[in-house]
Amino acid sequence: MSEASLHQKVKALTDKSLVDYLREYRLKRARDLIILNYGSLAEIARKTGFSSLHFFQSSYQLFFGRSPVVDYSEGVIVENS
Repeated sequence: MSEASLHQKVKALTDKSLVDYLREYRLKRARDLIILNYGSLAEIARKTGFSSLHFFQSSYQLFFGRSPVVDYSEGVIVENS
């Protein structure tokens, strides 16, 4: 399967670009690891494929509307609608 074909299939199935779909998957996985208290935020960011803690924190804040630092310290997770 070509790269273009993969992008088209993901878009057709999810109504999201491949990049957006993968970022959302990684952020939801990171949230799960935060709930499980898997490790530090830096470890969780690295485990879920984020190149830097800063980029992870900004992406998490943008997607969930909450800082991962708050969720990590409070253990409170608000579901993204």
